Amino acid sequence: KKRFYAIVVECMDNISRHNITLEQNSMPLKHTSTIFAISEHPDSFKIQTGNYILNSQISALTQRLEKVNSLDKEGLKALYREKILAKPTGGGLGIIDVSIRSGCKLSYEFKTISDDISFFILQTVVSK
Repeated sequence: KKRFYAIVVECMDNISRHNITLEQNSMPLKHTSTIFAISEHPDSFKIQTGNYILNSQISALTQRLEKVNSLDKEGLKALYREKILAKPTGGGLGIIDVSIRSGCKLSYEFKTISDDISFFILQTVVSK
């Protein structure tokens, strides 16, 4: 229960921190909306989040996600230690933490909305 709760909190924190922030009246309000869903399956829970991001952020985010997905548990722990020593405030640890706690690879996709904006969807599986 603690592991599941920690992953849920981290996922919600990620969407609240990294959702696109727009100047007032510069874009429709719908581009600041997010999604958060949990579905229960026989052996697992799926946590799905979604938020708008700038297309200019996609490359860096994809690189981080691919790096995290390429590592085993020990590699993830080493990356976590490396990041926390480089930035003691904890910046950039969310995806690593979710991957370590879930023990699963992260699924993601980007849905292009316009030349400037995409909708980022992240799915995490947590075994029961």
